[in-house]
Amino acid sequence: MSELKVKAQQQNVARVADGRPIDLRATRDGSPFSAGWFTALSLEGRVFAANGGTDTSPITFAGAYDADGADFTIDVPAGTTIIPITVEVNLQTTGASLFEVIMLASRTLTAVVTGTTVTPVALRTDAPISTNTTVRSAVNAGAMTDPNTTGAYEFYRSGYPTDPDVAGNPNPRYAFSALREGVAPVIVGPGSLVVYAAGTSGTGFITAVWAELPSSAIV
Repeated sequence: MSELKVKAQQQNVARVADGRPIDLRATRDGSPFSAGWFTALSLEGRVFAANGGTDTSPITFAGAYDADGADFTIDVPAGTTIIPITVEVNLQTTGASLFEVIMLASRTLTAVVTGTTVTPVALRTDAPISTNTTVRSAVNAGAMTDPNTTGAYEFYRSGYPTDPDVAGNPNPRYAFSALREGVAPVIVGPGSLVVYAAGTSGTGFITAVWAELPSSAIV
């Protein structure tokens, strides 16, 4: 029969170098502390973020839904796997039309040829690890490969098409959270994460945060 012992350590917390043994930390009543897996990956430098639009400069959305004209794409090369943690679309302006958001996981690279290049950043600011992904926003219609291929699936769609200009409609913010949903897509490269913000004359901001690992750690 095994026995688990912890060390009460609410204050004067011990920290050691990687590879050194350390006691499992707990409260004084024996309740163990633990860090979430995404937190551990972020501490390692394996969590990244990218923004479509920043400060007071939103991106212009492509308009009505167009499969080969997404508003935000993350291409994942062979040998790399990503897991989206959060993906958010925030509307700035609309053309008084119905609006919907689609987030797609695909086995196909979008290979965008016309769009705004976005530079991802590590949530650990000293960036000990570099991303292998390619991120684009504000993609022109027809400027990418349609990712709606075999094995692709929508992991998020707005609850119903919404006209944000109508009084009483929901806050024009659409968000996927892996922690809230309890599960997230695992996009094994080659593949892509694609966001469509479909409406008329819309502008806004898209933010994605993802964990990134060598595929050998997953498959």
